[in-house]
Amino acid sequence: NNWIDSSPIIGNDGTVYIGSTSRDSTGDSFGFLHAFNAGEPNNPPGKPVISGPSSGKPNVDYDFVISSSDPDDDQVYFHIQWGDGFYERWIGPYDSGEEVTVTHLYYEEGSYDITVRVKDYWDLEGEETHTSISIPKSRAIDLPILRLMNNYHNLFSFMRYLLGLF
Repeated sequence: NNWIDSSPIIGNDGTVYIGSTSRDSTGDSFGFLHAFNAGEPNNPPGKPVISGPSSGKPNVDYDFVISSSDPDDDQVYFHIQWGDGFYERWIGPYDSGEEVTVTHLYYEEGSYDITVRVKDYWDLEGEETHTSISIPKSRAIDLPILRLMNNYHNLFSFMRYLLGLF
């Protein structure tokens, strides 16, 4: 008969040892020693830092610089939600602390909340960070003479005719 007899023992360093024996069909016994160590605990990366413009114009590329340091010096990945329906899905890996430049273009006026998430090589996520950018509407020039010309364009054509300017 085949049989396995095992008994776990936990070492001073937290390693779990399991000894086992097995007998094959010929009656020979085999012994095994298995060691399992959880290793060092994995810590989440630090909250990402993002810098970039706080306002801009539509249809212009803007650079944002992001970074995060991992206490275990693991490589990191970033997930960026731009607030306009577009996102960067887990870009990386980047070295811990490396500054990464990411470019984004906003097509329409508005105020946009940007969210940056970070995770390490082992998929452990850290805190997310937020910032915003405002893409205001272009201001039109509002001069009374321009309003008058726009509203009474026939009047100005008539005045030009009377004055013989054209």
